[in-house]
Amino acid sequence: MERLPKQFKVTFKFIDGSTKEMYVDKRDYAEVAAEIMNEKEQWFGKKGDLVNLRNVTTCEIEELI
Repeated sequence: MERLPKQFKVTFKFIDGSTKEMYVDKRDYAEVAAEIMNEKEQWFGKKGDLVNLRNVTTCEIEELI
């Protein structure tokens, strides 16, 4: 049985000190983290809302209930 997606809040902190929050639906924390860390093109997000990972200093992933 396939697990239903959960919602996660991803907060990126950039080299200039600004932050950006994104909300993603994935099965678990590991899937979110892997998608961000394994992104070869250095871009993460959804159509029209992308983050250039080269400018990110930290990334926080929080599961929403």
